[in-house]
Amino acid sequence: GGSTPAAEVSQLEQRRAVDHERHLAEQERVAARESETPKREIASLENEVAALEAEAAKATKAAEEASATLEAADAKQRQFVDELKAEHAAPHAADRTKTVPDAAAPAR
Repeated sequence: GGSTPAAEVSQLEQRRAVDHERHLAEQERVAARESETPKREIASLENEVAALEAEAAKATKAAEEASATLEAADAKQRQFVDELKAEHAAPHAADRTKTVPDAAAPAR
């Protein structure tokens, strides 16, 4: 073929440029495909985190309620003990000879 070396070089460069463009386009397609997987995984992890945070919030609320219940029971017990002490002290203030009531006796 009577083409000059310069023309052949030019054709080779053009082909190389086209191949390069194709290669870049393919790389972009691959990258786009691969980026979908991490996006899905991130979304899945975000959902897991949200679920765990909701569970933690529930557990915190339950712990606070349990603590409040315990404090209330504690206060009732202290009040009961104070009443027992007062009942016990009253008759003895008047008469020191009475026997001490049995501590194991059932509460009223």
